[in-house]
Amino acid sequence: METTTAKSSVNKCPNCGGELTYSAATYSNKCEYCGSEFKVQAATDQGDESLIKDVSIIPFKINRDQFKKEMLRWIITGDFIPGNILSASRFSAIKQCYIPVYSFKGTCTGQWTGAKRQLGKPSPFQKKATETGSVNEPFSLLTLATDNLNGDVSSQFFQINIVNILNQFGNQGNNNDENGPLQLLVRTFEIKDQEVEPADARIFNDYNTLNFDLSTDEAWEKHGQTLIARRISNKLAEQSKKSMDWEVNLNVDYKMETVTKFYLPVWMTSYSYGTQEYKICTNGFNGKIYGQKVVDFKLQAPNKTKIYIASLLACFAISFCLFIASNATDITAHHNNLLFSPMWQGWWACRFLLLWIVIPIVASKLIHKKWDDMVRQSLIARREGELAAINSGHLKLNTN
Repeated sequence: METTTAKSSVNKCPNCGGELTYSAATYSNKCEYCGSEFKVQAATDQGDESLIKDVSIIPFKINRDQFKKEMLRWIITGDFIPGNILSASRFSAIKQCYIPVYSFKGTCTGQWTGAKRQLGKPSPFQKKATETGSVNEPFSLLTLATDNLNGDVSSQFFQINIVNILNQFGNQGNNNDENGPLQLLVRTFEIKDQEVEPADARIFNDYNTLNFDLSTDEAWEKHGQTLIARRISNKLAEQSKKSMDWEVNLNVDYKMETVTKFYLPVWMTSYSYGTQEYKICTNGFNGKIYGQKVVDFKLQAPNKTKIYIASLLACFAISFCLFIASNATDITAHHNNLLFSPMWQGWWACRFLLLWIVIPIVASKLIHKKWDDMVRQSLIARREGELAAINSGHLKLNTN
């Protein structure tokens, strides 16, 4: 990694005294008042700071305690999550990492062709419906800047190999795993100029940090171009209101305007429940969490069909008893009503509709809702109890 010794960032413009703003695109400090621009450059006479050349960094705003607290809250929030999720899980060590990414900004121009997807073998007599149009779409994208998930780490702060962690969180080099927690974090990370700082080389000593192993062309060809094409295709299909059965093909050129290097702050960990391992990563700047949760659908209430069948059987038993009772001469003579009316009379028809149609349907809905609410509240109470015990120190997390 190429570095250069540089002065500490100044806050005031030497020309007019205005505030200076750091720009990652030009790697310089710019005055918003007089327009003066000051390149971050070598300053051998000072030598008080070592900056990584042409690389910017998003600083950590979320500390370890905040991440742990929000992670545990995130794990227990949701439906069908076991009540013992915290006490029965084993947690891996928390890792504080800086992940290298490229920021691509530009414009996509060209033509698109949309056609309805063919199901099965197309008929030679069937005319294929198509639409065409032009594309002129700006794009902005972040992609991982490394595919070397078997290399070494430049940091000695933790005696671990961070590339193994990255492999768990989704290999960016595997185009079939583009929805892993780390990929989602990178693609949804929003970088604002006021949040960016020059990258200090000391991050290699204080954090788990990877190098930029891919060139900009390699990162664009392997990852960026495919993701941008998919975004534009999906947008065109949605605009045509044919996203379910419409396939869009692009014939476009990409005009790149800026390519910028960044290090993104990421907290990483994983936890095991049963035999399954679940990964979590968190945006170290704003605390947004991406990951996998334990979901056990066996914890939900029985479905409405089962409750309906059970209600139907119960109503059949009641109906049979009433049928026997209604045929007793002493009852029939004095109680020709909803309960004891003999068959084929008016009150019998009402009883039939009530027992065989109305009650089973209403019971299946009401019982299912009540049962489901009871299960949810019971699980929530148990999970909240475990979280409170952990926060108070009465319960400790199992760690690997």
